[in-house]
Amino acid sequence: MSFSKTLSYFLVHQLKTSYREVNSWIETGLVEVDGIVVNNNIIISETCEIKVKGVLIRERKQFHYFLFHKPRGVESTLNTEIKNTLCDFIPQELKLHPAGRLDKYSEGLMILTDDGSLTWNLLHTGLEKEYLVTVDKPIDETFRAKMENGIEILGQVTKPCKVFIEDEKTFRIILTQGLNRQIRRMCFKCNVEVQVLKRIQSDHYLLKNLAPGELRSFNPGK
Repeated sequence: MSFSKTLSYFLVHQLKTSYREVNSWIETGLVEVDGIVVNNNIIISETCEIKVKGVLIRERKQFHYFLFHKPRGVESTLNTEIKNTLCDFIPQELKLHPAGRLDKYSEGLMILTDDGSLTWNLLHTGLEKEYLVTVDKPIDETFRAKMENGIEILGQVTKPCKVFIEDEKTFRIILTQGLNRQIRRMCFKCNVEVQVLKRIQSDHYLLKNLAPGELRSFNPGK
C-alpha cells in the first residue's frame, strides 16, 4: 500500500482543474515542492509542501512518533467508552494511533503515531517483533523446536520463528506475524501457560529502559 501519488494527480484533484493546465504549470516552472521548482511530474508524499505560482496549496505536514511502554492491564484501544485504555496516556490533541496491538494482560513496546505510512509498514511487511515470555512450567529444547517449526492455531500453522531459552521458565521469541494472542495460544498447545509477556522490540525500535506508561518521542529516520 502506498501513500504517495503523482504531483499532477494531486493538483488536478486539489485545484479542480485539468491535467493540461497542471502540466503546463509544471513545465513552465510555476510549481514548487518543498521549496524546489519542479519541471516534471514527480511522485510526492503526504508530507510535501506544495506551491503553485507562489501560492501555498498544501503545508508541509509534521508527523509525531512515540515509543510507548504499555502497562499490563491496559487495553490497546482508543475507545473512550472502555476503562484503562491508551487514552489515559496519549495527548488527545496529537491524534495518535497505535501501530499494532498488545492484549490487555501483556505489556511492552508499542509505537504510537499519526503517520499512516509508518503504521502500514509496521503492520503489513512482516517485520520482526521480539517478546520476553515467562511461563508456568519448565521448558526445554523440545519446546523450543516445536515453537520454532510452527504450531496449528486459529485454523493455520504459524510461520517459522526464532526461540531462545533464557532460563528454566523464560524464553525470547521473534515473530514476523501477529495472530490474535499468538504466543499465548502457541504456548497453550505446548502445555504451558504464559505468566508474563513483554514485547521488547518491534523492527529496530527497542523498549530498553522505557518505564511502564512512559511515552518517548523518536525520529523514524534515525
